[in-house]
Amino acid sequence: MRRRKYYSLTLSFFNSFILSLFTILHSTAGTTDSCKLIISIQIQASSVALDKIGNIYIISGDKLLKYNKEGELLSSFSDKKRGPLQSVDPMNPMKICLFYREYAEVVLLDDKLSLIGEVMLKDCGIQQPMLMCASYNDGVWIYDQQDFMMKRIEGGKKVMLESESFLRLTGWKEDPNSKDANKLTPFLMELHPQKMTEIDRSIYIHDPTYGILIFDQSGSFLRNINMDSISCYDKVNDILVYFIKNTMWQLNIKSSFKNNVTFSNLDGEVSACILSPDFLLAVVKKDRVYLYGK
Repeated sequence: MRRRKYYSLTLSFFNSFILSLFTILHSTAGTTDSCKLIISIQIQASSVALDKIGNIYIISGDKLLKYNKEGELLSSFSDKKRGPLQSVDPMNPMKICLFYREYAEVVLLDDKLSLIGEVMLKDCGIQQPMLMCASYNDGVWIYDQQDFMMKRIEGGKKVMLESESFLRLTGWKEDPNSKDANKLTPFLMELHPQKMTEIDRSIYIHDPTYGILIFDQSGSFLRNINMDSISCYDKVNDILVYFIKNTMWQLNIKSSFKNNVTFSNLDGEVSACILSPDFLLAVVKKDRVYLYGK
């Protein structure tokens, strides 16, 4: 009985969220809207990330700082001997992944930003790691530039999955010689991936030329979605949401239906976004980080 009640409450919450997101994306589709400024933090940031709880993770120099939605500094982490901190992935707020590309290391922190583990990527046979993202069951995905492959590490010790070489990936684009706008033609992609994220056990890689590339949980290439100049993205159900400057685009992956809404009061590029359970956007300026919501 308790399980049914919990399921009912969860389903009700999820449906409410979908309705809220639908309202944001469709009722003002193709027009303008505004976001509510929640907080601003005075700091020089090179990168920012958000978790599902609404915490903000800011990379500033060699430090990682964690703030809550009220702008309160909760904790910080720094380890200069590892070199520059490339990125942070708080997909699991209880096991946060830090990527030190120069030293080929992934550092694991708990919710207090205390060190709880590390992955030495060269010990796993990965010589030129370029990108990292957290994965399900405490795994991590690494894009290895030496082999042009994604590699999934489990248990911090061994590569368990590999994608096919990115040199052999075939994308699809509109055929310029066809009168049929829906006709696509295959082509080999020369990829230069910039960002990698796992969402719902699928891996999304952003390439500035070819847009978003989608892989399944085993690393098999599914498709590419042509778009450029995007700064961040997230997904719920079949809806992929991405930002180009201050405009939010919504793409239904199955139907290809696309809409957009421009947030007129967003002064700057959206660096991080989260759709659930709260709709949150982070904007990085020269000496401040701004958090917006609805």
